[in-house]
Amino acid sequence: MFGLTRRQVLGLLFGQPEQAFYAREVARLTGGAMGPVQRELQALVAAGMLERTERGRRRLRART
Repeated sequence: MFGLTRRQVLGLLFGQPEQAFYAREVARLTGGAMGPVQRELQALVAAGMLERTERGRRRLRART
């Protein structure tokens, strides 16, 4: 159904909906490579499943 990276990203973010994560943090916690994790995060934001917020120069991604 979903690829491994998407499953891991969704599991992390939806398992802790009150928590916001940096993209690098998501990659580290899921064990995924930065490129595929970034693509999944961008696709999930575009689908409206995640919310992207900016604080200073860093971007956080949190479930809406």
